Amino acid sequence: REKNQDPELDETLAHIEELEERIRVLERIVTENRTDLKREIDGLK
Repeated sequence: REKNQDPELDETLAHIEELEERIRVLERIVTENRTDLKREIDGLK
């Protein structure tokens, strides 16, 4: 991604990219097999 001349715009675009990544993670969590999810959660303990 190219840097813009507006630092505020760059900051906003970076924030949007972070939010998009979080959405991808949440989508993966809600769509994957519940058994896999339980195993992943148990692995965090």
